[in-house]
Amino acid sequence: MQFGVTTVRDPGAITADAVLLRRLLREGAVDGPQLFTAGRILIATDFRPPGFAPVQDEASVRDEVRWQARAGVDAIKVYSSMPPDLVAVAIEEAHAHGLPVIGQLQRTTWTEAARMGIDVEHAAPWSAVYVREAERETSAAGMSIRFASACEPISFCCRGIRSSRSATRADRSGDPERHDRQAVVPLFC
Repeated sequence: MQFGVTTVRDPGAITADAVLLRRLLREGAVDGPQLFTAGRILIATDFRPPGFAPVQDEASVRDEVRWQARAGVDAIKVYSSMPPDLVAVAIEEAHAHGLPVIGQLQRTTWTEAARMGIDVEHAAPWSAVYVREAERETSAAGMSIRFASACEPISFCCRGIRSSRSATRADRSGDPERHDRQAVVPLFC
C-alpha cells in the first residue's frame, strides 16, 4: 500500500490459503492491497503439488470448479495441459457459478479459448500454432529466444474481471458498464 499498489490478482494458489489471506486483508487483520484470487490451478496431468488440481474428465472438472466456487474463490484458472474439451467444461461450469476463467494455455490455443468464452488469458502463447512453422523445431512448443520475432497478432476474450486490460479500456471508453460486456482485445507480442 505504501507504494501505491491497491489491488493484486493471484492467478492460482492453495485454495484455503488464498481465500483466508483475502479475508484477512479485507478485514484489515493483515495490511495489504485488495486481493482477487483463483484457487487451485486445474491441470490435466498427474502433477500433484498443493496448488494444483489434477482433472481428467468432465466430471472431475465440474466437481473441482464447484468445490472452488463453494470455497469462495474469485476466479478459476486452467493451465497448459488442459485440452480444449476440458477447458470448455471449466468455462461453462465457472460461468454457471458467476466466476471468470483465467487461462495459461498450451494444448488449447488462445484463439480456441477466446471462442469458448475464456475471460482472461495471460502469459506467453505457448501453443506452436503461434510460431512460424520454420521456427517450431527450435522453439520448445513455441517458447524460445526467437519467439518474439515469430509471434503474430492475436486476440483474447476479456470479460472485465475486476482488473486487467478490459477494466482499463472500459474506463477510457467512457462507458462504465462496458466492463460487464464481452470485449475482444487485440494483443501483439
